[in-house]
Amino acid sequence: MPFKKILIDQGAVVNILLYKRLEKLGKTKTDLIPTELTVSNFAGTITATHGILIAELEVSSKNLMVSYLVVDITSSYHALMGRDWIHQNYFAWHYHEMLGLNRDLAKHLKRKMSIETDLKVKEEIERLLKAWFIRPARYVEWLANIVHVLKKIAKVMRYNQIMVAEKGIKKIAFRYPSAIGAYEYVVKPFELKNAVATNQRATNAIFHDMIRHTLEVYIDDVVIKSQEKAEHVENLRKPFTRMRKYQLKINPKKCAFRIGIEVEKNKAKDRCTNPKKQERIAKSA
Repeated sequence: MPFKKILIDQGAVVNILLYKRLEKLGKTKTDLIPTELTVSNFAGTITATHGILIAELEVSSKNLMVSYLVVDITSSYHALMGRDWIHQNYFAWHYHEMLGLNRDLAKHLKRKMSIETDLKVKEEIERLLKAWFIRPARYVEWLANIVHVLKKIAKVMRYNQIMVAEKGIKKIAFRYPSAIGAYEYVVKPFELKNAVATNQRATNAIFHDMIRHTLEVYIDDVVIKSQEKAEHVENLRKPFTRMRKYQLKINPKKCAFRIGIEVEKNKAKDRCTNPKKQERIAKSA
C-alpha cells in the first residue's frame, strides 16, 4: 500500500514508521525485530521503539530494502525517511553502489570508420612502422582511440624527429580499430599536448646563437633573413651546417628559397607616419 504522506529529512539519521501503519502494511508486532533503541526529536523528547521493520520500498521504478524504527507517536506523516535512505539513493560510497545509467539514456559505442578511412589509416600505420616512428605494443598500460583527421596533403611525410623518453613510450600507445593490433610511438607525435613546447626547446637549442640575428624560429617554422643579398648565401649555409650536425631534416615541399620583399623608400615613407618604423622599413629595402 503506498504511503501518501512521507517526510524526507536529511537531518534524521534513521527511518521512522508510525506504529498504526503496520496494520495497513499487513504486518503485526511479531514481524518486528526486537530492539532497545530509542529516538529523540528536536525538543529532546525520547520515545521508545517497538522494534525494527525491514520492508521493500518502491520509489518510481526502483525497489530498495529499507529498515524502519517503528514508534507509536502522533504525526501528520505516515513515515519519515532519513539520511540513510537519501545516501542509499543519491550517494555512492563504494564502487558496487554505482549501478550505472540506463542504456536507453546513454551508452558508449565503439568508434566506427568508413572503409575508405580505414584503408587510409592502415596505410599510414604501415608507413609509420616502416619509418620506425611506431612499434607494436606488447604490454599495454594505456590505450587511446584513433581520431582520423584528413589533411589537405594526405600523403605528406611526417617530420617527427624527437625521440620519446623510454619511460613515456607506453603512455602514448594507441589501438587500431580493426584487428591489426596496438602500437606505441617511439618518435614523438606532433599531436601530444606538450609537443609544441618540446619542439620549441629543440629548435632553440639548435639555432640559439642565430636567433634574432640571421634567423627566426617558431616551433618548427624557420625563417632565414639577411640585410644584404651578398650575405644571404652565408646566412643560409650556417643553419644548414647546424642541421646536418644535429641530424635535423626539413620538408622540401614546405621550403622556399630566394623569396624576398622589396620596399621602395618613397612608398615606405608615404604609407608609414611613424619615424622609427620608416627607418626600419627603409633599411630593409
